[in-house]
Amino acid sequence: MYKVYKLTTNMTEELIDSIEGSMSDSDLDFVENLGADEFCFDFIENGFNGTYIICDEDILKSIKGIFGKYGGIVKESDITKEFFYGIIKIEDLAFNQYLYENTTKDMILDKILELGKDSLTEMDKEILSL
Repeated sequence: MYKVYKLTTNMTEELIDSIEGSMSDSDLDFVENLGADEFCFDFIENGFNGTYIICDEDILKSIKGIFGKYGGIVKESDITKEFFYGIIKIEDLAFNQYLYENTTKDMILDKILELGKDSLTEMDKEILSL
């Protein structure tokens, strides 16, 4: 099952560049192709690289395993609910499209139960009216 994760690291741009220089071909190929099948949006937080990614647990384990081999630490936070509820906003066209295409009426009704009808966005209202 695909979830939305926020991945935070102990890695700066420079460290990632040096790690990529020492990666095996298969690890490097995996990292370079990340985003071909998954939605990724990179960010810098407190000087360290991070990414928002929509993927399954196997991809997540691979990411953590690869960077772990080279001394990197990747911590994940499952932000699926917060993303769909609009609590965490990711300003990326692909993520917004994913949000629109994958939000269900049931999810919106759950959101209303938890956060109230005032939490509805225009997109939520549009989906409920379909």
